[in-house]
Amino acid sequence: MSPLQRQHLNEVEKQDLIAMLDTAAAAVQTSPHYGQRVRKLKQKLGLEIERS
Repeated sequence: MSPLQRQHLNEVEKQDLIAMLDTAAAAVQTSPHYGQRVRKLKQKLGLEIERS
């Protein structure tokens, strides 16, 4: 899904998507891997540079 989102969402929409995820996550207990998954999504959306 992220390649399609990367192509069709503008930068503001991508940031809004991440903000929605953070808002939803704040309402429930998240898994220990939540932060890693959000970072990976940001990388796939082109919002964050992937580090080796």
